[in-house]
Order: sequence, then C-alpha cells, then structure tokens
Amino acid sequence: MNVSPVTKENEQSLRSLRHIAVAPFVEKKSASREWAEEAVKLLGRKRVSIEGPDTVMLFLARTNRSADDLTNDERLKLAQRIGKALKTDSIIIGTISPLNMEDNRRVTTELIQTSTGKILWWQAIDIAVKKGIWEPSREEIIRRVVPELLGRLPELIGTSEKIEKPEKIERPEPKKPAIEISPM
Repeated sequence: MNVSPVTKENEQSLRSLRHIAVAPFVEKKSASREWAEEAVKLLGRKRVSIEGPDTVMLFLARTNRSADDLTNDERLKLAQRIGKALKTDSIIIGTISPLNMEDNRRVTTELIQTSTGKILWWQAIDIAVKKGIWEPSREEIIRRVVPELLGRLPELIGTSEKIEKPEKIERPEPKKPAIEISPM
C-alpha cells in the first residue's frame, strides 16, 4: 500500500473541507461507479456534504473525451474544473489500472483541492486478480478495499470547527423622550 504523508498544512486543509465530490473511478476506458459509491458511504458519515458519482457523471457527459485518454495533468485540471462547477471544496478521483501481466490491479485515489488544484491526499493499493476474475467477488473486494483505500481520510475531513467572530452590533443610544413626564 502506498500512502501520501499528511503534512500539517494538508491536514488543516483536509479538516476544513465541507463539500466533496466523488468521481467514478476510471477503469479501462469506462467509469466504475461501485468504487465511488462505496467511498460516498464511508465519507457521508462525516460532517461534510457529498456529491456522488451520478452528479459528476452528468458533468463528464458534456465533455467529449474519455478520462482514460487524458494525461495526468489534464485529468487533474478536469477534476478541478468539475469541482469548481459543482461548487465543492475538493474532488476525489480514482483509477484502476493493470499492474502487471498477471491481471493484477492498482487502485489509486487522489483528493484534489478545487481552489488550487493541489493534491491534498492520495493512496494506492494493489489487488491480485486471477485471470480477470475478482475473488471472492468484485463487490466484496470493493467493500473490503475502499476503507483501506481511504485510510485516515474519513476521520480527518470536516473536523475543524469554523470559528467566526460575532459581528459587533452597534446599538443606538436610547433617545430621551421629547416630553418628560414627572411623577405626581
């Protein structure tokens, strides 16, 4: 398993996230929603709002290129554009790619900050697949691997409290009555 180190700066950025989009994972020129949906389940337990893969797919449908045809820089820029269009703080993108001749796969996720295009967090896991068959089943592997793939991310995101200073309310001085009434 390959994991990105979480720097203090990145940790603060992760803790301040409030709205995240999760894109379908790209696998052999197609979009795999199952991985993204499992990620949404895990991330949705936190104090953040999540845009799932269906919302991201609607945006992707307007582009005429396959995510598989994009260079890494183009993919990051597209992810940033999608995040901005959906008005999210960040977007999670994932890829499932062949690892070697034995059909093994590497599943990689990246969390991209929408405002800067910076990768705040990433992780990769290698999965053994025998002759194209996912054992015990693809669904079971997804259910087991996605929590490992997300690692500490669910416990970090959306945990900082946004401390806002209360506005200073200017109160007008009480006005003296125009006519004074004396007690009798």
